Amino acid sequence: MSTMCFDHLPNEIILIITHYLSHNDILHCFFLLNSRFRQLILNHHSYTSLQLPTTNSSTWQRILSLLASHIQSLTIVNYHLIFPLDHFPNLTSLVLSSPHGFSNEQFSSIIESGCFSRLRSLHIKDAVVRKLSYKYKELDSEQMLFGKVFSDGNNLEVFEYVNEVETLERRRFTGLTWNVHIRSLKIRLEVLQNVFHFLLYTPNLRSLHIRAPFPSESTFPNNLEEFSGIALEEFLFYTDSTLLPRNATLFDRIHLHVLIHTIQIFSSTLVTLSLRCSYCALVDIAEHEKHILLNGYELENELLKSMIELKNFHLYVETYKDEYSLPTIISTFRSQFWLDHNWIINGHHVANAICLYSLPFPFSELPAVQNFDKIIINHRERSTFKSRLWSNITSLGIYVVNQTNTTGLFRFVKLNLPKVKSLQFFGLRRLESCTESDHLIFAEKLNAIDVTLYHVTTIQFELIQMEHLKAKFFHKFPRFNRLVLKATDLPPINHELAEVFNKQLQRLDVTESVNLATINHQYLPNLEYLQLTLTYVRGSQKVKQLCTRIENFLRNLPKLQCLALFSLFDGYGPLLPLQSSIADLLQTEIVDKFEVQQSSHYQRFVRKTNQI
Repeated sequence: MSTMCFDHLPNEIILIITHYLSHNDILHCFFLLNSRFRQLILNHHSYTSLQLPTTNSSTWQRILSLLASHIQSLTIVNYHLIFPLDHFPNLTSLVLSSPHGFSNEQFSSIIESGCFSRLRSLHIKDAVVRKLSYKYKELDSEQMLFGKVFSDGNNLEVFEYVNEVETLERRRFTGLTWNVHIRSLKIRLEVLQNVFHFLLYTPNLRSLHIRAPFPSESTFPNNLEEFSGIALEEFLFYTDSTLLPRNATLFDRIHLHVLIHTIQIFSSTLVTLSLRCSYCALVDIAEHEKHILLNGYELENELLKSMIELKNFHLYVETYKDEYSLPTIISTFRSQFWLDHNWIINGHHVANAICLYSLPFPFSELPAVQNFDKIIINHRERSTFKSRLWSNITSLGIYVVNQTNTTGLFRFVKLNLPKVKSLQFFGLRRLESCTESDHLIFAEKLNAIDVTLYHVTTIQFELIQMEHLKAKFFHKFPRFNRLVLKATDLPPINHELAEVFNKQLQRLDVTESVNLATINHQYLPNLEYLQLTLTYVRGSQKVKQLCTRIENFLRNLPKLQCLALFSLFDGYGPLLPLQSSIADLLQTEIVDKFEVQQSSHYQRFVRKTNQI
């Protein structure tokens, strides 16, 4: 049998191999191998972007001694920083995307580094900023961050911040000044109207993305005329069922006219308007407002017609009220106005829901679909169902009901949704409406999937009985490593799925109502991240059981890097009854292995650097 050294392969084959690897893997494996590989990599790959390494510091020290000055974009995905940012003198873009968060010391070292003033873009994703209770006088990372961003001492043009900015009325953002460089602002707010607080400091803003609840109050600031001078070109508003105003209920009145009026402030300059509104009819909307997002005539006359520069209108609306007729809704989008703009509006049913959206589908998430073959469209002659119409989608929610054609659905996904990384599978919306026969039908449909989706890494189940699933289902997703469970239990350890999870599962997100007894070191030896979403933790026995589970996870899951307890409610809510028991836990040797972080919504145990 003949053999061949890897070094003898032609350049063309080596370059094909590198296309299957990340930049970090290519550099770590090949950059120091020999001069031929080093030149091959430098000549055929752009290494201006890098994910900050956290291990093998001696090897990376040698690599960065040759490459660091070329790095312009840096992504930090881990709590541990073995290289300070000053290693990268030409850095212009920074992405913070660590699910572990950062301590105040680590975060301070990032934004106080010498390169911060040279950054052109800063993206803070996930819950990476550690917030402290407002009643304490300790350092508030968010306060420090905004003081650096909204100032004339930096060159930031793009700022993205996905942590929710809460209770501006109680916060004292002092020392903020104009930043004339900022052109793009992406921010998540507790209250939509709070955006005006930040617009005071961004006079040259061109793109604004807001993630917030629907307005539950009709108040506006008194100085609205101050913002009309901002020549905004792009406006995106995003809301869904996870975004509710503080202390609001599902039945609080929402005021769509607040959203509409906010948009109209910039109507003379807007080129692109995007509205992504899920679950909007779960709340009470005033009678004279409730149809505007579902009526093409009203959208045209009340909002869009006055926007003389508008070229792009993107829409997604999801509603669960039975009073709406989808054919009637679509008919309102067939006027000459919609035809002239070539704006294609689609609609489909999911159980008793209506989903209305524009094509090509403009957003990365399509949260509700049952079949792609029962779509109603306003101008079919203007549209052909090609892959480009759906190519933006990376996350897809699938409702598995009796009428779902999963075989056709997944073949469509394979051909037309090439970037899907996350799949959410939903049973019936109400568990009590779901019989054992329904669960078996759901499982049969999922087990019958006959296509392989190589890009999928995250799978979510809600109201699905996993014990009816077979291992062959997960074999259709060879890169699967993250599982999200809502009202769905893990199957027992002797189930055939256990072998799949033992090998592949690295991250698990569950609600506290899920049976946690199944989670152990024999079942999930490769688990690195575990998040428990808490709703209500009442009764001393339940608190004791949960704390015992937490201690077992911290002691016995060998690769666990982070355990996060997350509350859906303001303040500590469900976390509060756990505080004394967790304090007792921290008197043990657990504190030597894990650092504890906490905010109003979460408590994290992050493994210390010397324990990795």
